[in-house]
Amino acid sequence: MKKVILTILLIICFSVTSLYSDKTPERNLKFMSTPDGANDEITGYNGTENPEALRHYNSALDAFRANKPEEAVSFYKMAIQEDPRFVEAYDNLGRVYRGMNMPDSAIYYYDKSLELFPKGEFANQNKAIVYFYEEDYDKAIEQYEHMIDILPESPEGYYGLAQVYLQTLDLEDAITSIDKAIELYIKKESPILSDGYVTKALIYARMEDIQNVKKNLILAKENGAVLNENMLRLIESEVEEEVSEEDETEKVLNAINWILDNPMSEETNEKREEVLSALIMWTFKTDKVTIYLTPELTPVEDCKYCLQMFSIGWSKYVLENGDKEDLIGAALFAIRTLNNYYSKNRDFLEKNERLEEFIELELEGGLQEKVREVIEAIDEENTSKVIVD
Repeated sequence: MKKVILTILLIICFSVTSLYSDKTPERNLKFMSTPDGANDEITGYNGTENPEALRHYNSALDAFRANKPEEAVSFYKMAIQEDPRFVEAYDNLGRVYRGMNMPDSAIYYYDKSLELFPKGEFANQNKAIVYFYEEDYDKAIEQYEHMIDILPESPEGYYGLAQVYLQTLDLEDAITSIDKAIELYIKKESPILSDGYVTKALIYARMEDIQNVKKNLILAKENGAVLNENMLRLIESEVEEEVSEEDETEKVLNAINWILDNPMSEETNEKREEVLSALIMWTFKTDKVTIYLTPELTPVEDCKYCLQMFSIGWSKYVLENGDKEDLIGAALFAIRTLNNYYSKNRDFLEKNERLEEFIELELEGGLQEKVREVIEAIDEENTSKVIVD
């Protein structure tokens, strides 16, 4: 069974973007601007000369922006019916289907677009992103490599490859790809150069190379990236005065206990962020705790606090018991910590179906056995570890 192991270092970057956010760079979420003019030979994004097709296209844009994807689909199909050579309509229809989690339909319309305009950057790139969403990384790589072959001056093929290689932990290939993307971004004087540096920082985060993480976050900031508080703290961090191991453990446990003992409220939000940031920074300085994160036990997707509370619970268990080899005990305590935090702060947190399942499993007496099954299935020799310090 495939295990998804995330380094705690990536908390800093995931709070801004979880690698595509929804696995898609923000620029790919934007539709083509309203087109005008057309040529007989399709060599670019030329729009349509058909006024009815253009009217339907604009209606589709409005529907999508109003969060009415089904209406957008209908209008795009009407635009295509009026002008079967309307490339942008096929592209945007594929994008809507991708957002509706209908990957086969998305691929179908991207392919229709590419039949008309084989070098279309939007369709080529977004077709690869569909494969990425579906975790079909081989096809995603194949599509990005095809994109590089036909559009060698576009940085997006290399940028996409870097994202895939980061996901598959082929980190040297990821660095090679993102370096080429950055080179092309610079050559084009691209306004999204900072994306390249942020991605490069993420790759070095996976490598646990803190100095290069800081270096690339600084470059990202210098090129217009708006970094979150944790990224800024990392950039500005210096080597702190050494404290005894015992004092450090006590300080960390006090911070963890404050988070767990104080329910969320408007009055505590500011201090909560400060304490969480301090705990995250602590993860860079010690080797006392090794955390295993698996999709079966850690619902981190679209749930920042899940990763934080799971890690806090695991760390608390190990620091208080002094046994980082007791993975079952640590994982069970971590999930119970997350469950309690979720239950205590329901008024401030969105409903999470996975956590509801964990709570129900605990009530039925089956949580410990579930944890045991997952932990015992981990192949330690072939599984990356998250060393929290």
